[in-house]
Amino acid sequence: MKLKHHRRELELCTYCPKLCRFACPVAEVERRETVTPWAKMSLAGMVRNGRLELDDDVAEVMYHCLGCQHCYIHCRHGVDVPTTLVAGRRLAVELGVAPEPVQQVVDRLQAGADTRGNDLRQMLDAEADAESRQQEAQAVLFAGCRLLARPGSLRRHLQVLGRLGIDYLAVFDAEPLCCGLPYWWAGDHDAFRQQARRLARRLGAYRRVVCPCPSCAMTLRLLYPQVDATPAPEVLHLVELLAPQVEKNPPPQPLAGSFVFHHPCTLARHLELEQIVDQLLGRLLAEPLASTSWSGKDTFCCGGGGLVPEMLPEVATQVAARRMTQLEASGAGQVISSCPGCLDQLESVPDGLETLDLIEVVARAYGM
Repeated sequence: MKLKHHRRELELCTYCPKLCRFACPVAEVERRETVTPWAKMSLAGMVRNGRLELDDDVAEVMYHCLGCQHCYIHCRHGVDVPTTLVAGRRLAVELGVAPEPVQQVVDRLQAGADTRGNDLRQMLDAEADAESRQQEAQAVLFAGCRLLARPGSLRRHLQVLGRLGIDYLAVFDAEPLCCGLPYWWAGDHDAFRQQARRLARRLGAYRRVVCPCPSCAMTLRLLYPQVDATPAPEVLHLVELLAPQVEKNPPPQPLAGSFVFHHPCTLARHLELEQIVDQLLGRLLAEPLASTSWSGKDTFCCGGGGLVPEMLPEVATQVAARRMTQLEASGAGQVISSCPGCLDQLESVPDGLETLDLIEVVARAYGM
């Protein structure tokens, strides 16, 4: 959808007294009025009305958004700031005024790499053997860029799922290996549409697609239909696969220790799976999760979304540090999350709490 279609959102946001400012992680760490949701939307509104030219400087401001939708859940009018700003980014790409790192990201994706330049095919080949790629299977595990970039993670997922009796998943092995979400955040929607339709044709051969990364699941479920791409009859995040399995066969010895869960923005707000993952962890852990001031649908972003790590690495680092401080205040000894991108961000914080992938919690609870 283009910027001209967002009149309601832009007008409501422009005349609002900035009630969601506190909810924007970028504005909180940058401490600049220009990057508050109100200011970004005001600029976009002036561009839409022809009162302001979309030049390099104005376009750059639109990339100071994580896409986390924390402002959205605190908006009484339901204004979707990230989606509107994505429309602004799309216009910036069309006009050739997007920041230089945007083209760098696009070039890497078109070369078969992730946004950081890591070759996706090489990473997959290092993690998945021939047996795990039996493509005649009816269900497939779509690893995604961030999981593949974590050495040993895909291998560990396959091992744990197999031990739980979920051995019918094949690892998706066809091109493209990226869901295309970075194209969406970049504003290159023509490239996103091409990637989505190409991948949807490949995934359409399966009855079920399982994604360890909530961003991949969100992209396949919610964004692909916007470009007339249907990936598979059923797209699940990993927690939706694990929850019924663990409910039927609880672990013999729940994992002891004090843990806090970092709810990924996409899992909680886009996919609305926060209750499922909390229930799952309730069966896997011996003690209740420690509570934080920001959790569930009100979770605070780790700083890993919206291409902010690629465009504004210092901002992403500061947001991650702020999130780690919140998690440390819970008094827990370790952090659990179910998103490889969130784990990357939290692990980048010096002297932060130890982090655990959800699949590792499952493994330890079942003595693997």
